[in-house]
Amino acid sequence: MQKLTYDLPTGQLQLQLHQATLPFENLIEIGARFNPKRAFLFVSKVLGKHIPVRPQRMRDCHHLLAQQLPELSQASLFIGMAETATGLGQGVFEAYVQQYPQVQAYYIHSSRVRAYGAEAIAFEESHSHATRVWLHLPKSEAERHFWQQAKYLVLIDDELSTGNTFCNLLQQCLHYAPSIEQVFWVSIADFIGEKRHTLLSNSALTLQIVSLLQGQWQFISNGQNIVVPIVSQANVGHEPEVIDTGLGRLGIGCVASVSDQVTVQIPSSIQSNDRVLVLGCGEFMHAALMVAEYLEQNLQAKCWVQSSTRSPILKWGAINSIINAADPYEEGVPYFLYNVDRRNYDYVLVCHEQQANKAMQQMAYSLQAHLISFAQEYHD
Repeated sequence: MQKLTYDLPTGQLQLQLHQATLPFENLIEIGARFNPKRAFLFVSKVLGKHIPVRPQRMRDCHHLLAQQLPELSQASLFIGMAETATGLGQGVFEAYVQQYPQVQAYYIHSSRVRAYGAEAIAFEESHSHATRVWLHLPKSEAERHFWQQAKYLVLIDDELSTGNTFCNLLQQCLHYAPSIEQVFWVSIADFIGEKRHTLLSNSALTLQIVSLLQGQWQFISNGQNIVVPIVSQANVGHEPEVIDTGLGRLGIGCVASVSDQVTVQIPSSIQSNDRVLVLGCGEFMHAALMVAEYLEQNLQAKCWVQSSTRSPILKWGAINSIINAADPYEEGVPYFLYNVDRRNYDYVLVCHEQQANKAMQQMAYSLQAHLISFAQEYHD
C-alpha cells in the first residue's frame, strides 16, 4: 500500500493507494478549489479535460478499462457521466465493441443541458458545483425496446468517491430498463474505499467495479473552503436546448467517425509534425479526440486533446494556467480552459456542437484558433 499526502490551499489530502494498473503519477495530479462540498480535485492526466493529452494515451486508457469487462452475452447499455466523462464513456464503449463486435451494445451520456425534442430524467450529483444532471430517454421504438430488454448496465465516470451519483442514476434507469441484472461501475480511479464492501454486498443487483486505480482518501479542511459566488448551472426549467449531433447525447450504437462535412473544415495548411491542440467544448468531448486521430492518421500531425469546462479550479498544483472560455450553450455560466499555452502549438482547433455564438468566435480569435462545427440543423 502506498501513502501520499498533499498540502493544499484548502487543507490536507491524504491518500492510501491499494492497487493500480498504471502508476498513480501517470494517471492523476491533485488540484484545489474553494468548494465546501469538495475542496480538492483529482485531475486526470489521461482524460483530456483539464490537461492536454495525446490521443493514443487516451485510447490506451479506454482499452485498459474495456478489457476488464467480460463478454456480455445480451443487450448492454453503456452510460457516460457528464460533464467530465462523456468522452471517456464513449471511448470505453468503442473499445468494448471493437473487442466484442458481436455484442448488442448502446452508448448514451448524461448531460447538464437538454436535447431538443427529447424527454429526459433528472438525477443528482450531490458533490458537484452543478448538481442537476439529465439523462435523455430513447425516442425511437427500437431504442425503447433495447432499453427494455437490456440485461447489463455499464456506468462510466472518471472517478468514484462515494458511489452516490451512480446509485442515484441507477434507480432512475431501472424504471426504463427494468430487465437489468448486472451493473458495472467503470472509472479511472476508484476511491470508494471502505464503503466498497457495503456497496457490493448490499446491492440488489450483481455489481462489479472496474478501475485502473483503487484506494481511499481523507481530507482535513483548514477552514479556507470559501464559497465563491459563481453561477454554474441554469435555473430549473431554463436549461438550454441543443440539437443532438449523433455523438451520444441521444445514444449511439456504433463506433463514431468524422464526416466529410467536418474534415473539409480542417485547415489545409496543416502539415506533417505540426503541433495541433484539438479542443472540445464542455460536454462535447469525444469529437475532439476523433478529429485529433484523423489529423494524426491522415496528415501525420502531432496532436493533443482537451476540452473547456464549467468547473472552477484554483491555480495551484495540477493547474498552472486559467483562460476564460466561451459558454458553448449560452447558459449564462462561466467556462474555463486549464493548462493551455498557445505558444506550444502551431494550430488550435475548436470542435463545437452548437452554431458558433459571439463568445465562441471571440475565444477562437483570442486563441488564433479554427472553429470546427459539428452543428446540425433541425428539420421537423
